[in-house]
Amino acid sequence: MNAIFGFVSLVIVVSTRYFLIPRIVGFDLNTNLLQYLDVLFNTPFISYKTLKECIFMLNYKGDITQGSNLNQLPLYVKFFSLIPENLHFYVFCLFDLGSIYFIVKIINKKNEKEINQNNNVKIMLYLLNPLTYINLLMKTEFVVIQFCLIAAIYYIQKTKNSIDTIKSAFFIAIATYLDIYNIGLSLILINFTSKNKQLFIVSFVSMQALLMAISYKMQPSFIINNIFSKALFKEQYPNIGLWWYFFIEMFEEYRDFFKFVFNCYCYIFVLPMFIRFKKYPLQAFLILFTWITLFKPYPSIGELGLILLFFVYWFDLKIIENKLIMTLLIIHSLVLLPVFYHLWITIGSGNSNFFYALTLVYVVSLVLILLGMVKSVLYWEYKDTYIAPLNNKEEEQIKLTCV
Repeated sequence: MNAIFGFVSLVIVVSTRYFLIPRIVGFDLNTNLLQYLDVLFNTPFISYKTLKECIFMLNYKGDITQGSNLNQLPLYVKFFSLIPENLHFYVFCLFDLGSIYFIVKIINKKNEKEINQNNNVKIMLYLLNPLTYINLLMKTEFVVIQFCLIAAIYYIQKTKNSIDTIKSAFFIAIATYLDIYNIGLSLILINFTSKNKQLFIVSFVSMQALLMAISYKMQPSFIINNIFSKALFKEQYPNIGLWWYFFIEMFEEYRDFFKFVFNCYCYIFVLPMFIRFKKYPLQAFLILFTWITLFKPYPSIGELGLILLFFVYWFDLKIIENKLIMTLLIIHSLVLLPVFYHLWITIGSGNSNFFYALTLVYVVSLVLILLGMVKSVLYWEYKDTYIAPLNNKEEEQIKLTCV
């Protein structure tokens, strides 16, 4: 009976997610609600509006880089240009369903002894997540990036043969191609496999080089217009990151130096995390992803949806403190960020200071999540090293003492 109820609930939620609500909003990104949330979920590099402009330029002028705000990648634009516009949403739905499939596979792999009837609960945690759903409604590029990252984790974790290693390298290469800041995550994936490290490295480098070569053949200016434009923060639009306000207030003479420093911050902990958390590659992957999200120039709330999802799955929440503070900070920032942005841009009764102050609140919530992740992994390491020989009663007593 419970299985039937779970299946019916799943069908209702899936139908509502992919058919009912999209029909209500009419796939219209100009809907007031989505317009207010645009600054949270979109950047010049992942926006669906920019994608449509690039497709128009490609179809009628053969050049997707005419205009400083057209920053989409050639292969990404070419892929969607081959699909009728009225089917674009359903293509994003397929990527979203693929993410759900691999999420369930990863969790079942992690907990092979658990009964599979909990799959409905695991799927619901994703389907009912408003952050991942609005990201889907917005049809942002991160829906595709998320799918590639999750697929890469699944195949490298599976690693039954060389084909799985190549598949993982393929998906992480696509994720890196779509967002160059994901390149550090490829190093963390090496910790999953001991036999096929060389194969993974060769496959990743080869596929990344192939994607870049094809894109360069299609549009030579994509390196400057996308990769360099992203790293050098040429499109200084308000977003939920730390960069935009900092560089708007800074003298122009100092900007290049601090852009270099901020970019270094994204990668400075890649090697330390690769070495320090070698026994916990899943957790290291999410920790590094959260760190990069903190310091990249163009973050989005869609990334927070992925972080929270795996934060619940991969970490022991019982030993993480300040969960209430984390929750309140996230809720406050998600509610007030679009309000202050609307007051600033639309009504004109506020200014950038209000919006950036809430951005800092959001960043603090990410920092607390990051610290909770690190604490959880360090506790597991301590427990595996020093407490494993003890019986359960003594272990529980030490656990309370450690916290």
